[in-house]
Amino acid sequence: MDDSKHASAAMATGNNDPQQQGRESPPVEATMNADPGSGEKSPPQDVEPAQPALLPDEGSEDSESDKYLHGMPLILMALSLMVGVLTVALDNSIISTAIPKMTSEFNSLSDVRLFCGSMIIITQIVEMRKRPLFLGIISSMFGVASVIGPALGGVFTHSERLTWRFCFWINLPLGGLTGLIICLYYPSTLGGAVNKDRPLKQKLLGLGLKSAVILTATLVCLFLALQWGGSVYPWRDSRVWGCLLGFGFLLILFSYIQVRQKEDALIPLRILSQRSVLLGCLFSCLLQGAMMTQAYHLPFYFQAVKGDDPQESGINILPHGVTVSIATLISGTCMTLSGYYVPFMWFGAALFTTGGGLLYTLSQTSPIGRWFGFQLMAGAGYGTTVQIPIFAIQVVLSTADIPLGTTMVIIAQSFGGAIGLAIAQNVFQNYLNQELNKIRGIDVEAVVAAGGVELEKVVPNNLLALVRDAFQVAIANAFLVAVGLGGAAFLVSLGMERLRINKSKSS
Repeated sequence: MDDSKHASAAMATGNNDPQQQGRESPPVEATMNADPGSGEKSPPQDVEPAQPALLPDEGSEDSESDKYLHGMPLILMALSLMVGVLTVALDNSIISTAIPKMTSEFNSLSDVRLFCGSMIIITQIVEMRKRPLFLGIISSMFGVASVIGPALGGVFTHSERLTWRFCFWINLPLGGLTGLIICLYYPSTLGGAVNKDRPLKQKLLGLGLKSAVILTATLVCLFLALQWGGSVYPWRDSRVWGCLLGFGFLLILFSYIQVRQKEDALIPLRILSQRSVLLGCLFSCLLQGAMMTQAYHLPFYFQAVKGDDPQESGINILPHGVTVSIATLISGTCMTLSGYYVPFMWFGAALFTTGGGLLYTLSQTSPIGRWFGFQLMAGAGYGTTVQIPIFAIQVVLSTADIPLGTTMVIIAQSFGGAIGLAIAQNVFQNYLNQELNKIRGIDVEAVVAAGGVELEKVVPNNLLALVRDAFQVAIANAFLVAVGLGGAAFLVSLGMERLRINKSKSS
């Protein structure tokens, strides 16, 4: 009687061994790897934490989809994030045409928080297979800003009533609108804090304030050395090599602290050692450094070499920004449809580097077809690949690690933009001083102080062409920095993990 009960129970549960009742069913991997002839099941294979995102279980897609936003709330959230990222992008692009007149730089890592937050929110409200498209839409705001920013910057700079300060006043209404919509529509059930039950003291220690201070000091030393070396002070000056020594010492100290703190580190080695994360950060750093070099020096080319005013310069660099937006949307759509993203990194980096090399050949007499087409190539290459490292992070990392991984990529991007531009500016200043010193009969300090704008007011007419040639040589060598960084980014992309995100549960 007991045996028949056991047999009935075993048949009801689909298990012929009564001793297996009450035990958990074997993992899917173990079942798939079982030998049908032996009746034994091989042990499950090790998989990365994020692998379930690549190969979803049968029937799990619908339940996973219910955790994300849909319909009008998703549209409103996406629009608010677009406005927020547009605000960040305008901070950089709107002053591109104003910088030659202002003769100062505005580079900082303060905008990282808003852009990084936008990317993290996307991971919380959009399901995996749709994220490339939404990340492309959000990232395309940098292209939109590249279109409207220089034009607005030229208008503000040219106006006596508005002045260049309005380049920053417009952040207030845009940022306020973004914050309001996010507060109203961001679901409280999404994005719960990790380790929210930890004591307050541990939470404060988890912020990594000590590491952040050391990292900030490290970057300051590096930026000062690159800014001063060869242009303000000779490289042999104690202030320059002292900054370099300080950078090296602080970098070693920061690395030691990260290794010592392990999981509580500001940059956990467990995440950074993941291949796609490490290479994605390096790729973003190099690509953004190249892009910022181009975006900064293109207005100088049109104003100092071609003799355009800020408004004309803003119009002439539109091909660069328009193509970035279009290429970002197209690549995001293609990745969503195909599931592949690494080939777009290869293509985009190669196209960007080629376009940058062609920009190096521009001169005073270059026709519109050349500078227009070269900008199209560079912008299309950048737009194709700019958002891919952020998406790769979401594919290879677990959900809990995505915010930190995304932050690392975006910080690397901002760091690359700042460091690349500092190097290019150093090259630009050195070559400009060398070329100007070859011209007799000009006040070199007055020409440099003019910032490339209205050179005819400080340079005699018979020497104006020579001065413009000097600016052309300096700008061309700055463009070479972008070519080198873009080529290095292409080489880095070859090492990315060639993964694919499945489009449906039947894949």
